Amino acid sequence: MALLFTLLCGTAVVVMGYFSYYFQRGHFVYGTEQVIESEIQLLTLLDQNKALQEYLIKAEADESRVYAIFKSETEKPDYLPEEISLLAEGTILFEHIRRAKKYAARIHSFEDGRKLLVGVDITDVSKEFEFMQFLSLLSIALMIIVVIVSYMISRFVVDGTNNIAKTAYGIIATGDLTRRVDVRWHWDDLSNMAGVLNTLLDRIESLMQGVRRVSDNIAHDLRTPLTRLRHNLESLKSAETIKNDQESLDKIEDLLAEADHMLNTFNALLRIARIENEKQKSRFSNIDLSKIVEDVLDFYEPLIEERGLIYFKKLQSTPMYGDRDLLFQTLANLLDNAIKFTPSGGTISIATYSENGKAVLTLSDGGPGISVSEQTKIFDRFYRGETSRHTPGNGLGLSLVKAVIDLHEGVINLKSDANGLTVRLTF
Repeated sequence: MALLFTLLCGTAVVVMGYFSYYFQRGHFVYGTEQVIESEIQLLTLLDQNKALQEYLIKAEADESRVYAIFKSETEKPDYLPEEISLLAEGTILFEHIRRAKKYAARIHSFEDGRKLLVGVDITDVSKEFEFMQFLSLLSIALMIIVVIVSYMISRFVVDGTNNIAKTAYGIIATGDLTRRVDVRWHWDDLSNMAGVLNTLLDRIESLMQGVRRVSDNIAHDLRTPLTRLRHNLESLKSAETIKNDQESLDKIEDLLAEADHMLNTFNALLRIARIENEKQKSRFSNIDLSKIVEDVLDFYEPLIEERGLIYFKKLQSTPMYGDRDLLFQTLANLLDNAIKFTPSGGTISIATYSENGKAVLTLSDGGPGISVSEQTKIFDRFYRGETSRHTPGNGLGLSLVKAVIDLHEGVINLKSDANGLTVRLTF
């Protein structure tokens, strides 16, 4: 739109310039030539009546006209200067030496070879014409300034709007609420809107941190009494009176399983909080992603065989910079989900490779997949999709995966179809 507006205004400038210069100059020249032509016709008629010389003598006192008769091309009146301009074809422009006035003149040839110079005073008209030309040029200059300023304002508005949109899209894509709109000025409406948006983001970030702190504090505060409770249940299980009571022993086993489930949930919450809050990369080093995948596959291979699954691997050396332990846990969570949701006899495929200088991992399973509406929610804490509600878990595994990927500044892409789900990680 800025370019289109500039093009339209530029076209208006060209049209205005053409009108102001050519139309005004044409009108000025045409009017002057008509006056001179009328004078020549009058003098020609007087010459035919043998009254030309008498008329020229009487007209010498009239400074609005100049006349001269000469017989050869080398002759010229003494009031003509050395430099003579051309006003139009056949019409000359000069300044009278003695009168200090500007005249436009034309030379008429009689049949007997005499030359007649007829000039009219255009001093005042010329000044008006020059003033009109000045106003026209000034108008064109102002129009050009308007075009330039309008283009700059348009670019300013476009850049400001795109800056806000880019920041908002970055927050949506990454979930990073610490991002803010860059406010370079404070005098315009866009900067005011960006400042309000930053204030809103500050408030949202504060509320989200408050919610996370509450859940993290609850997890931290309850982990100790839960651990103590589990130890007491273990001690109770070892008591002689319980060992001989199978019903009580079964109830204690159930209580221990529930306690372990709650402890695992709280530990997962605390691990996610630590990864999200610390943002430390002190344990980062140069690693090979394919070797981590090999270790994860070795760890889960007995479970894969037990479930009757088939897996294919295509691992290329994939160097990257990251935390080996966190990536191992992330890949273990993803592979565990793939095993969990792939039916017996199904296949799992995993591959690593480098693409455009980035490390890439793809993991495909033979499960039911994830609907598009759920793909934006599965990384939320405690969210469990329809297909996973009846399977063991606490809804925190993929939240941990997302936290680790964000720490490594990576990207997660999901693709679900009739053949299952494909997870693509790019680092």
